[in-house]
Amino acid sequence: MATPLGVHVRGELVSVERTVSDVNIVGELPGSRWPAQAVVLTAHWDHLGHDDDAPAGTDAIFNGAIDNASGVASMLAVATQLRVREGAGRPLGRRMIFVATTGEEEGLLGSRWYATHPSVPVADIAGVINLDSTNVHGETRTVQVIGRGQTDLEDTLAEVLVAEGRSVVAEDNPGSGGYYRSDHFSFAQLGVPAIYLRGGSDMHEGGEGQGKRIAELKAAHYHTVDDEIDPSWSFAGTLQDALTVASLAARVADGESMPQWKPGSEFARVRAPSPK
Repeated sequence: MATPLGVHVRGELVSVERTVSDVNIVGELPGSRWPAQAVVLTAHWDHLGHDDDAPAGTDAIFNGAIDNASGVASMLAVATQLRVREGAGRPLGRRMIFVATTGEEEGLLGSRWYATHPSVPVADIAGVINLDSTNVHGETRTVQVIGRGQTDLEDTLAEVLVAEGRSVVAEDNPGSGGYYRSDHFSFAQLGVPAIYLRGGSDMHEGGEGQGKRIAELKAAHYHTVDDEIDPSWSFAGTLQDALTVASLAARVADGESMPQWKPGSEFARVRAPSPK
């Protein structure tokens, strides 16, 4: 319940508007059974640029190693894995579209533009898988779904993970509103089932305790110039999760039906009917 404080506050906000030109980078693998339909993978390549307020002679570059060079690297690994599958005579049922988006840090600008100017009609996008700030450390026993409970893509993911001896869990901090703050959200707003996932915190080496320590370190470097590559990173978790995403993407691409929102999802009402 709100409590009156008896205090009046007056403030002034000054904003500066500027126009810049930037690009999304898009690649595709063809579909064989339903070539007009697509599965979209997103990972933003932008970060925060340069810290103009940094003292002279200090590090002023926001490298964005985890957020989100790690996501782009993972997406490229997924693309490579699916291309190898295609080369082995197992083409995807639906086409796969890989979108390295710009302007995520400025309000999902790149994904918003692509979602409203897609390579295929929105109704033909089966689903979206988003990679943002992935696990660059060791392998995990779990995969976190950010905003768990939205789509049946989570059920497909769970099936993939059973074969890997892993399981789906909710994000560590659901109150942060992560589902509404990354590129998949631009598609969800248009009714396209979208999933945002990353490696969980139950580490093979060190368990939940090690996962918590890694999360705290990641939070300390989040959106700072300290988000830089570290020689101690093993990338074992990166590879593990990329293979998981490749399997998930292939299942969605090959599925007889398109993914749907779960009953009660706030986005279900805007999902266009699945093409027949």
